[in-house]
Amino acid sequence: KDAHETDEILKSETHPKARVACIGPAGENRVLFAGIMNDKDRTAGRSGVGAVMGAKNLKAIAVYGNHKPALHDAESFGKLVKKFLDGFKASNQGIQPTLRVYGTAITITGTQTVGALPTRNFQQGTFEHWDKIGGEALTERFLVKPKACFSCPIACGRVTRIASGPFAGEGEGPEYETIYALGSNCGISDLAALTKANYICNEMGMDTISMGSTIACAMELYERGILTEEIIGRPLPFGDGEALVEMCRLTARREGFGNQLAEGSARLAEAYGHSELAIVAKKQEFAGYDPRAEKGMGLAYATSNIGASHMRGDPAYLEILGVPLSLDPLTWEDKPSLVKTLQDLFAVIDAAGLCVFFSIRNYVTKSLELLPFGIAELLNAATGTNYDATSLLSAGERIFNAERHFLTRAGFTAKDDTLPKRIVSEPLPDGPGKGHVCELDKMLPHYYRLRGWSEDGIPTEETLSSLGIV
Repeated sequence: KDAHETDEILKSETHPKARVACIGPAGENRVLFAGIMNDKDRTAGRSGVGAVMGAKNLKAIAVYGNHKPALHDAESFGKLVKKFLDGFKASNQGIQPTLRVYGTAITITGTQTVGALPTRNFQQGTFEHWDKIGGEALTERFLVKPKACFSCPIACGRVTRIASGPFAGEGEGPEYETIYALGSNCGISDLAALTKANYICNEMGMDTISMGSTIACAMELYERGILTEEIIGRPLPFGDGEALVEMCRLTARREGFGNQLAEGSARLAEAYGHSELAIVAKKQEFAGYDPRAEKGMGLAYATSNIGASHMRGDPAYLEILGVPLSLDPLTWEDKPSLVKTLQDLFAVIDAAGLCVFFSIRNYVTKSLELLPFGIAELLNAATGTNYDATSLLSAGERIFNAERHFLTRAGFTAKDDTLPKRIVSEPLPDGPGKGHVCELDKMLPHYYRLRGWSEDGIPTEETLSSLGIV
């Protein structure tokens, strides 16, 4: 059963308000970037966690409860919630938030503007048809209504429908990362095709970032003559929306060439002798930002504990979106300290179970310290802890270092904190970042020193001890 069917069956067998986390056919078939689906169309998408469930023969978990969690100081907590919501409303001055109107798909305007929009497997930083697949086009053509997570005032989710044609369907999304991966990175300007591919990924239970990036890698291999029609079963040029949709279906079932795509771009490119064409860090595909035009993201990709990920510390907030303040995306000297702080902050946000979108705009100081004052206040009222913003950020540092300690004990070192040759050696050919590469070799040593790690990227005993890890 696909993820949607599984969700409905389990609710019918348990309770209509039960919440379901499940895998689709991709997880059952151990596609290496299978995700865990919840609320039908939301995905724990990165790192192949759906394949882990599949390997354990675990299809789904359904949960239902009717008790409210106890709060340490419910009155203070309620006042804090009201304070932050009032601040959010005041900042929008009666206007609907941009994320509610256009969803995360509006991010493409920023990445295109700064020249960091990955195009045709990161061969370019701008896409000539970006406006055909962005937030405004999605809202105009396919949006049914915005959708909010629990108690969220933003409502950035997209309920969409393609009413007719070869790509007819309905569901949620696509989000920006999906639009980059299945759109510009594959040279696709057909919004209906990439939206349909997004629906398939949700139903089958796959990470759209890795799916799209793996197809983009295959498209470049095909256009270079390394992959042939005989191997693939059809032509696979950049820009072919029909092929995009078919490859998603084949991958989820591990049928035909989809069996090779299911291994991800690193293994696909390696199998054909061209590892340099896989745009990955620690074998995980990049998110939708080219580090040659946004230098901080390159360092974040290289040092993320789960491989390339924008959700383990996202410099794009400052380098592209100007949230909570703006930094030049083309400088590298100031990025080691920024990336460290963001990684620690995102560890706090994740551990608290909060939304990054709302948190970084409303719970964090508008300074480079990025102190999570609002999270500390809410956490103290909810649990009775006594954090201030500085000690809470230190907790995030402890989380990040504990993860790194696990990795180093598994054999990871500085040699794994790398980026593809294309990113560090081949200058961008277009956009504001034209002529730039990502200076990872200059940023890493400073970053390691700030972290209290050795030159080989290993946390020192002093660092681990000071953080209470050992």
